Amino acid sequence: MKNLVKIIAATVLLLSLTIAHVGSASASTPAKIMWGKTELKIGQIGKVTILEDTPLVKITSDGKLTTVRTLKKGDEYRVYSYKSTFNGLYGVGAGSFVQKNSKLKYETPSKKKLEILGFQKLFQEARAKQLTTITGYHTKQDILTLFNPYFTEEFTSQFISNSMLTKDINGVTHYHFPQNTDNINDNFLVEGNFAWTEKTSIMHYQAPSVDKDNNKGTENLVKISEYRNWDEFVKPHTYTIKLLKIDNKTYKIVEIQKQY
Repeated sequence: MKNLVKIIAATVLLLSLTIAHVGSASASTPAKIMWGKTELKIGQIGKVTILEDTPLVKITSDGKLTTVRTLKKGDEYRVYSYKSTFNGLYGVGAGSFVQKNSKLKYETPSKKKLEILGFQKLFQEARAKQLTTITGYHTKQDILTLFNPYFTEEFTSQFISNSMLTKDINGVTHYHFPQNTDNINDNFLVEGNFAWTEKTSIMHYQAPSVDKDNNKGTENLVKISEYRNWDEFVKPHTYTIKLLKIDNKTYKIVEIQKQY
């Protein structure tokens, strides 16, 4: 009887851990940026929609076109490059092309979709950089250098102070990001999992700023917010990331907030 109770208890524990893991995984999986029937990818410049059956071609070694197969009406394909030869060739990957003609429609992604794609890439890479510090202890300067493309120096300093364990190595303070992130201040850990729905708010604005030399000016900022209510394992909350715009393609994370 005791053995049966132990088996039941172990089964319940295993099941609860499995459910928790599945719930956590679904909450942390980045959403796909859909554009029509296809997912928008980094490096993509556009897409073609096949209006009538059209040949997929490759360029042979002697510079001629050869048909690979036939693309069917209604299908959509990502375009990664364009060649002006043969009256126009849209590169759809793996060295294959579709000839520019009336049997297809070429479109470029909207500015907003490209912006969202860039933000998602930034968040995923920034989170990965934070998690690399799990592997050992690092000096503050090492972490500042590692985080520089993704975070402002002020944010990185706050992250180090609020989220990392310390250890003295040869008289120098080293920092380590604990593997159990449940105990980390939520306002310093990046999550790269925005759903990017119509409920996701993206606001561009300007704010006054003061530099290190006390010179006053203005800075361009972006605030991205989203209400999240995934499942019973994650409390409903509003997740917000504020970015500093460096130029048209470069942003740095300034602030993270979770409001429950």
